[in-house]
Amino acid sequence: MQETQTFPVDYCESCERDVLVARDLDDADEWVRICTRCATPLAARDDSRAYSAASLQAIGYTFEHLSGGCGSGGCGSCGAG
Repeated sequence: MQETQTFPVDYCESCERDVLVARDLDDADEWVRICTRCATPLAARDDSRAYSAASLQAIGYTFEHLSGGCGSGGCGSCGAG
């Protein structure tokens, strides 16, 4: 993972902590920001932050480095490759 990659982070009132932010469609097919832990919609804010992978680890998220691609056989080991 390149350290130049950043991830959106914001405070979730339901979880009472900083969380990764995802996007989802609401009932009106409009994009909304949601908490990745509890799926609660997050209010649009001007002060949202972008964290690096190292910064995410500091707030409890981890990254697994997988080698060999999908499954144990690497790319091309399934019917999709």
